[in-house]
Amino acid sequence: MALTLFGLIQFLSFALFTFAAPGGLETRGGKAAAAKGPVKFTIDLTWGDLAPIGGTPRKAILTNGAVPGPALHLNLGDDVEFTVNNNLPNETAIHFHGITQLNTPWSDGVPGLSQKAIQPGATYVYRWKADEAGVYFYHAHLRGQIQDGLYGAIVIADCDTSSKPFHLISNDTDARAAMRRADSKLTPIFISDWNQFTSTEVHQIERDGNIDFACADAILINGMVCLPQSYSPDCPTNDECRDPRSACLARRSRSIWRRNYPDSWPP
Repeated sequence: MALTLFGLIQFLSFALFTFAAPGGLETRGGKAAAAKGPVKFTIDLTWGDLAPIGGTPRKAILTNGAVPGPALHLNLGDDVEFTVNNNLPNETAIHFHGITQLNTPWSDGVPGLSQKAIQPGATYVYRWKADEAGVYFYHAHLRGQIQDGLYGAIVIADCDTSSKPFHLISNDTDARAAMRRADSKLTPIFISDWNQFTSTEVHQIERDGNIDFACADAILINGMVCLPQSYSPDCPTNDECRDPRSACLARRSRSIWRRNYPDSWPP
């Protein structure tokens, strides 16, 4: 599933995909029933140094100490309590991209419309229902803060009894069973832009130069960059990184996989 942000987010191109996780990974997806009580999920926002492409670090929004933030795994029908601890020097708000917010419009995360912005040092709890299965994401919804790294995946698993179109792909029962297993264990992959400037600095550059500043310094995959071999043996050259026909993305995905799931190395 690919998503592109536009409008207030001036140039940040964003893609969110999921791929099947290896056997043995502990995930919450694939269960038939929603949780008995609300699913409680907390993010702590801090303003810290980050240098995913090397060189001089820049300030970024760290969600639980990382970019992107942790994935929220849910089952269809879950009630959610999403707590935001704002330890940033600035106010913020969180939007849940793709979530319908039926009967909970006050949790849509739009400052000045559905809520007041979350002030520095304050805590805010969003409450909503996971009423549609699919892959979504949460992100900052104040000025250009998403460019500073505040985003994370939301994966809502469908009921086990829901129909799947796997019979349109294969008539082999074993193959369809493998597809169902893969479908129940999805790991998000974010592809996003990275800029050496913070969103505030970008805005000031645009004001001072009377330009639409649409430059990016790198493309990140789950918060990491594809670098030459001297930095990363998983991606030998910059040319391979730029060549859409290369296996760079696959090798980088394996590198991310190995880092996060050392006991479940993919074939």
